[in-house]
Amino acid sequence: MVSKSQYGEREVALNFSEIPDEAYQTILKTMIKAREKSGLSQIELARRVGTKQSVISRLERGGFSKATIETIKKVAEAFDMRLEIRLRHRKA
Repeated sequence: MVSKSQYGEREVALNFSEIPDEAYQTILKTMIKAREKSGLSQIELARRVGTKQSVISRLERGGFSKATIETIKKVAEAFDMRLEIRLRHRKA
């Protein structure tokens, strides 16, 4: 899915099932640790992100399959972090 947001940027739905397991686990662990360290509940984080608590719960249980980059970016921003996506050469 590619759509145009109100800011004129393109939003791309990323299929997280295609992300290498180590990268997926890193995103998940970082997100959970950041929320716990901040003392925010899932409900409070959901308010900051502009979504429902059930979405945060699903993400924390590993339910990235329906998440967009924009959603993960908003979670990162709620913790004063940024989402970085990099392209790297495959190991030979």
